[in-house]
Amino acid sequence: TESNIFYAIHNLDGSFESISKSGLAMLGIDSFELLNNDPLQFIHPDDKDICQAKFAEVINNQSDKVSFEHRVLFKDKFAWFHVTMSYVVFNGGPKVVVYSKDITQYKYLLQEKEQVADELTQLIDTANAPIFGIDISGNVNQWNQKAAEITGFSKKDVVGNHFVDTYITDEYKSSVKDVLDRALTGDETSNYEVPVFTKNGDRVMVLLNATTRCNIEGDIIGVVGVGQDITE
Repeated sequence: TESNIFYAIHNLDGSFESISKSGLAMLGIDSFELLNNDPLQFIHPDDKDICQAKFAEVINNQSDKVSFEHRVLFKDKFAWFHVTMSYVVFNGGPKVVVYSKDITQYKYLLQEKEQVADELTQLIDTANAPIFGIDISGNVNQWNQKAAEITGFSKKDVVGNHFVDTYITDEYKSSVKDVLDRALTGDETSNYEVPVFTKNGDRVMVLLNATTRCNIEGDIIGVVGVGQDITE
C-alpha cells in the first residue's frame, strides 16, 4: 500500500499477469492498458538489456531472489527503482514476482553527496597549503599537490608509507608521533612546527594543524594535517 512500492507478477514470456494498485498509479495507466502492453516500454532504453538478462537469470536458475537497479519511464521523466525478482510457482504454473521500490530520492542524494565529495577532494588537492592525511596506523593516505611541491615527493611516492618514520627528521620523530597519536584520540593540536624531509635530502619547516578525522558513525579513522611552509 506504500506509494513508492509496488508488486507485479509476470508470465515467463515477460508479459504482465497482474500488478498492484500502487504500480498502476505510478505508471498512470489502468490494468487493461497494462496487460495489453509490452512491459519493456516502461523501462529506460539504457536499462532494457540488464532487465532482460536478470529476468532470464531468474527463470534459468529458478532463483528465489535476484536484485538490481533500473530506471522506469513515466511519460517525459524517469525514476530509479530497486528491483527484486523471484521465481515462484502458483496458479498452476511458474511465474516471476517483481518487487519494486522507488529509490529516486536516494539516488539524487547519493549523487549530490558524491558531487560534494569530489568538490572537497579537488579543493584539498589544489589548496595553496600542504595537506596530508594519515590512517590510524600512521600511514599516509592523502597528499595534496602543495605537499608534493614543497617536498618533491608525489602522492604516488608517499601513499602507504609511515609518515613519521619516513618523512620526519630523527630529532622530531617522537614529538611528532605524540602530536599525531593524540589527534587519533581526539586531542587536536594547532600551530606545531614540523620538519619534513624532502626528496633531495633537505628539510622544510611546516607549521602544522593536526585535526582528527572521523567517519559518518563518529569513529576516528585518521588525522588530517593542514600546514604552512615556514622554512624561509
